[in-house]
Amino acid sequence: TAAAPGFAFTGDATMGLFRSAADVLGFAFSGVERAKLGETGSNLELEIPTYNLILDTPDTTAGRGNLGLFGQGTFDTTGKQVLAWKSGTAPAGNLADAVQLWTADRGATAGEASLHLRTEGGDLHVLGDLVGLFTHAPEERLDVALGSGLNPTARFYGESSDGAFLELAHYNTAGGSAELEFKTAKGTKSAPAAITTGQALGRLNFWGYNGSSFTPGSIIEVVTSENWTAGLLGTELVITKTNTGAGSLVECLRFDGVNNLLLDAATRPTSLAKGVVLADGTAASANPTSAIAFWSASGVWQYRTSAASEGAGQTNHLHNRAEQVTGSGTDYTLTNATARVDFGTTDPQVTLPTAGTYLITAEVAVTNGATATDNYQAKFYNSTDAGEVTSSAREVGAAAASQKLVIPLSAIVTVTASKTIQLYAHNTVAARGTVVSTQTAIRYVRLH
Repeated sequence: TAAAPGFAFTGDATMGLFRSAADVLGFAFSGVERAKLGETGSNLELEIPTYNLILDTPDTTAGRGNLGLFGQGTFDTTGKQVLAWKSGTAPAGNLADAVQLWTADRGATAGEASLHLRTEGGDLHVLGDLVGLFTHAPEERLDVALGSGLNPTARFYGESSDGAFLELAHYNTAGGSAELEFKTAKGTKSAPAAITTGQALGRLNFWGYNGSSFTPGSIIEVVTSENWTAGLLGTELVITKTNTGAGSLVECLRFDGVNNLLLDAATRPTSLAKGVVLADGTAASANPTSAIAFWSASGVWQYRTSAASEGAGQTNHLHNRAEQVTGSGTDYTLTNATARVDFGTTDPQVTLPTAGTYLITAEVAVTNGATATDNYQAKFYNSTDAGEVTSSAREVGAAAASQKLVIPLSAIVTVTASKTIQLYAHNTVAARGTVVSTQTAIRYVRLH
């Protein structure tokens, strides 16, 4: 028994060996069974019923105190208290409630014995000159093979009051830099395929906790702008964010494939390259501080300056916008009644796009008839409101037959909404005189 082992020592009768059970050798210390050595199937099993098992090599001399497994009997002469074991063969299956640990050449590369681990679920890891997580064939210093499942994720997290950091550091007197590299391909790792237009090459997601779950607040991503080949590698940079007071992501900035800057999901006009496109916004209600504020309203570029450069209380200014229509097509014979000048395929009219103040100008080219005393009058007509533009009428008289005349018109108008302005003219004497359509034009310039 453990209290009186069959093989004991004089003067220490409670320490020794005894038959604990059939084919089981018991080790007694102080009359208590502390270890069992027996056969289980084809295994020799050492069982420690109550205490811990400690393997101690107190000799700390270099080259001593080491432990070798599986026949490992040589050690480095400088090492002390080192555990070493010979390479084995990778297991092909998993063990329930256990992990398997062995050494073998990493990726079957001779001379690269590394520590391998297989989990109960079959995950494979290797630690050696190259480190592989979820792979036994790493190709870089650290390879993490997240697999092909739905959204496989690697997570780094911390609970420090100073935040969590992922640092890339590089030191080299010859130059270079620390780089974060994204690679994307269709197909598989062993058989990659070319990516196609609209595919994300890489994405940085910024998430925050809203009180019940984590949700994305902003995304920075690079997407393809064409199907990729060796010579076609177009990309776009897109920033998506959640605006204040909103709960969903919207596109706020895009550098497209031809170097346009598109703001607030604005659409690129056909053929535009290296330009800027602003979607309509909301006008500033106060002056910016030492700055200029720009925005679009009904497709018109507007800006507001700071009080320091323009004075306090500046209203919103609009970038000058001009539009001109020149007559073409059939010449128009003036009547002696005021009527709209119409040149067949071209109407000499302009549409003022939005509320604002505009300078409207025009030149009406007229060829006088056979009578030298004819007078010609022209004016602007607001067809939207069905009324003459105030103080826009001008009159010229001919001094000779068949004389060419030009009637200059100009008016400053302020409108509260979009208006269409047309040319009206007549011969105050008789139904004669021809408007020269190719020399007649109407235009506007926005003032503010």
